Amino acid sequence: MTRSGRRSGASVAHTSNHEEFFARLYELCLLRAGPQDVPSARIVPLFAGAIYILVGAGVALSNYPPGQALAWSALDTLLLGMLAHISLLWRGKRLRFPQTFSALAGSGALLSLCSWPVLLMLLRLPENDPRAALPSLLLVVGLIWSIVVIAHILRHALSSSYAAGLLLALLYVIVSWNLSGLLFAPPAH
Repeated sequence: MTRSGRRSGASVAHTSNHEEFFARLYELCLLRAGPQDVPSARIVPLFAGAIYILVGAGVALSNYPPGQALAWSALDTLLLGMLAHISLLWRGKRLRFPQTFSALAGSGALLSLCSWPVLLMLLRLPENDPRAALPSLLLVVGLIWSIVVIAHILRHALSSSYAAGLLLALLYVIVSWNLSGLLFAPPAH
């Protein structure tokens, strides 16, 4: 800020970059943008990955103690990065990794933030409570939409068909769920 109370040019540019980044994530989640529309600055994948880890750990705290929640989120972030890296290598488009990973991690964090309150509502209900039907349905819809968004991002990043993106998205979800189930069994209630 300057003495007159106005933001300096550097501060405005910095804020503008964050606003642009979050606007692109929102558009990605609505399938109105592709990973190529995500800012390509070198810091963006680190920023998106950090947000993904923090949001994922926050959501995982609903089921796990802090250390496990953070480890689970870090593993999921690693799997997401591997999905992007291996699929891009396979298609000979490895230079697209920074924007692809940023798009996957950033949109994943945004969608997780949207589902978090629903998950908390569901976890607060007693077992077999009929009121659990709506939050459960909303979580399933959220999961399906997350898969659709991942497939959309991969289709654009790989310059391939939507079916190929969908297959890779489903593969990621299956591997992530199975691996986290093996390594991080939820505590008994």
